[in-house]
This record gives sequence, C-alpha cells and structure tokens, in this order.
Amino acid sequence: SMVLQQLRRDAEAETFAEEVVALRRKRNGRSLRLAHALSNLGLVKLARGDGAGGEPLVREAFELRSEMLGADSPSMAGSHSNLAWACDVAGKREESLGHYARAIELCAKDPAANRGLLPVVHKNLGKLLMRLGRHDDAYASLSKALELREGAWSDWLKVKFKAGLLQSVSGMLRFYLVQMAPVFELYASPINFDPEQPLFPISSPPGYAAELASRLGTYYTTGM
Repeated sequence: SMVLQQLRRDAEAETFAEEVVALRRKRNGRSLRLAHALSNLGLVKLARGDGAGGEPLVREAFELRSEMLGADSPSMAGSHSNLAWACDVAGKREESLGHYARAIELCAKDPAANRGLLPVVHKNLGKLLMRLGRHDDAYASLSKALELREGAWSDWLKVKFKAGLLQSVSGMLRFYLVQMAPVFELYASPINFDPEQPLFPISSPPGYAAELASRLGTYYTTGM
C-alpha cells in the first residue's frame, strides 16, 4: 500500500490495505501484525483527508499495541505519534497534543531506538501549535526537529523529492557536524530509503521493513 501511495494511486493503496487488514484479522487475530496493518490502513485514509475513517483504525492499532507491548514501552512512541496525527486530522486537537507529549516522553526513555521519530514528532507538534496560534511554543518545538552538535550525528531527517508531475519519493538522511571553525564542515549521509515508506519493497515480506522500524527505530537502509 505504501508503494501505491507513493505513486499517488491512493484508491488502490486503500483497497490493498483493507485486504491486508481482513487477512490479518483472519490469520493472526490480535497481533502486532494486525496492529501494523490497521495502522497502515488508517494512515492511508488520513492521507486522503478521511479523518472520520482513519482515526478509529489508528486508535484500534494503538490500543492493540499498548495491550501487547505495554503502555510504558518506548516502542509505543510511534503509536502515540500516529494517533496524535490521526486526532489532529479528525479535529481532536487537545487529545492530539497529549499524544505528542507522550511520544516525546517515550522517545526520551530510549533515544537510540527512537532517533528518527523524535524530529518528526517535534515537527508535527510544531505545525499543530502554529495552527492553534501558540507561536512561541511552535517555534520552540520546530527548533528541536533537527539538532546539530559538533562531532556527532544528527537524528534522521525525513525528506521528499519530486519524481514527476504527481509523484514524490520519500527518503531520509543524517548529518555529521565535523567542526564549526575555523572552516565549517558538515557531512550529509547518502539518502536512505525510509523503511516506513519505501519506493519499492526492501524486505520480504514487504511490510517487514516498516514493522522492524516500529519495533527497533529508524535504521540505515543503504549503508553509511
């Protein structure tokens, strides 16, 4: 479904995601695989502006993962982030703020595993705060979306590139600030496939790359 979504074939992506959910319900019952399928379907609907249809699916995935992983697991950070976005699209702004705050708390419990997620949370939270008119809080959140420290790698920065008139390709990269002075030196890693939105399958089964990212955090997909 992610490949079809990247190609802007949203209706096909939604149909495929619905079929996967039905299959997971039948084969796997209440499982992390079902939660991942529910989340994918919900996110596809949200991307099409269907908050009423997408938010309940993302919430069901959230509750299932919470039941299986534990509410305090750092692995729940991504689920809080997804539900925050779903609530935002559905017009539940206050609940959205709460889930973003909880996602940030859980990211802090395991920074390495959630290295790629935290900048995304700060960026999306900043955008929400901006729409709510809380400009100072928005600027503070957006400024944390990507921090550079001399002699250290940055968190993952997710980017999109136009690949045609109505197409875009998602990727991600990190920066390494070699030194600030006397000569400014900044290294950018090669563009990596985003395991949650690859242009084409990078794992077998295709959904395993995203599932692995949800469990372990963002990882290199093209080497360093």
